[in-house]
Amino acid sequence: MINLGMILEIIGFLLILDASRRPIPPKSTDIRLNIGYLESVTSTTHYWVKRLGVGVMITGVVVQLIHSLYM
Repeated sequence: MINLGMILEIIGFLLILDASRRPIPPKSTDIRLNIGYLESVTSTTHYWVKRLGVGVMITGVVVQLIHSLYM
């Protein structure tokens, strides 16, 4: 059970790292021409993935706490 808590913390940390990653801007001078880059910068999924990652990390800490208190 304590391994589950550690695994949840690692997964949450990786989700936060992945959401925090910023795309590299294109080398062309006009950024407006690169639609994929603009969509990735203005995307709101990074916000939700970060919240999910924090939630998973907190769940992992709670699982470890409950396991250490009652086992």
